Amino acid sequence: MAKSKPVSEHELEAPIGKARHVKLLARFVAQQGLAAIEALERCIIEGSPKMKAAAWEWLAQLDEARAEGLALSAADEPRPKKSRLQALALVATPACLRRLASQAPVSMKALTPGGWVRAAAWLPEGYARAREAGMAAERSWASALMDALEHEEARVEPLLQFSRSLTSPASASPEVCAMMLDRLIHLGDLPTCRRADLSTFQFEAASRRLPPDECFDRLAPRIRSDEVILWELLSVLGRPDADPRWVELLGALKSQELRVTALCSLTSSAALEALLVEAAQLPWGRSMKEVLHALGKFDDSRCAALLMHWLNTPEGLEVAPLLLTALRRSGRAEDVPVLTALAARDELNRAFYAATIEAIG
Repeated sequence: MAKSKPVSEHELEAPIGKARHVKLLARFVAQQGLAAIEALERCIIEGSPKMKAAAWEWLAQLDEARAEGLALSAADEPRPKKSRLQALALVATPACLRRLASQAPVSMKALTPGGWVRAAAWLPEGYARAREAGMAAERSWASALMDALEHEEARVEPLLQFSRSLTSPASASPEVCAMMLDRLIHLGDLPTCRRADLSTFQFEAASRRLPPDECFDRLAPRIRSDEVILWELLSVLGRPDADPRWVELLGALKSQELRVTALCSLTSSAALEALLVEAAQLPWGRSMKEVLHALGKFDDSRCAALLMHWLNTPEGLEVAPLLLTALRRSGRAEDVPVLTALAARDELNRAFYAATIEAIG
């Protein structure tokens, strides 16, 4: 592999704000090592925001003590600029992180996921200061924390424990409480999702993120008492790992329309038997079409037989694309001659027949 061309200090000079200079800086540091420290300090003073950020990170790697001293000194100014507060986050030593906790909460946004993990020890102290500063500071601080939790590598237990503590009215304002609770549910934090004191909307959203058996155990009692709420929970049934007990519960629903729609939402093979039972009892109509479409998820000869039966009827020919698409997974070799004959009489849907015959092979 060819060596990269050496970078001189002259190349790092004005116009120092160009984006390409950040790459040049990285090469310069890699080539010069500790000899690059003076150039890095100049970049911190004269460079563009991107250049400054890169310089702070490189300086922290080459000489952490020196970077820490410079960052703390810059933050000690009477009214330090935002970029100098962000330097505390970029250097991210314990002393810098602790100082950052006492500064403007907006600077928390500069923390990397790894910085948040290292900062876990002083989170309560930093948040307490934000609360003292008022609602705007508290909300800004919590918002930065929620952004950090979007990164999987930042979701270490100390950070999660502190985040959970902010869902208690005793620890946070009602607004921050609600924000953090919704975010933890969205992320599928199991201790939060298992709480019993959630609102109806939160309870249903949290149940979706629990393991399949727990999801069923929490939602089944509510559905038995009011099956109409199932309309809002159909996405739960579509999970490939849905609990098999759903089949029995759904099969006992009183509303035929809801029962059929719910059973069609299931993807497990256990649902096939219940769908075939429904198909044997349903007249031609919307529910029957829904069942026939759902049979396309299964590779079973009984599905093929039922789909072929309806494809040979006047009603079925009106929805031939739906039936042919469903047939592609379960169709059999003996169905090909019949499909070929039907295709010859149905020019409008000939492409669908050809695709289905090709899928059957």
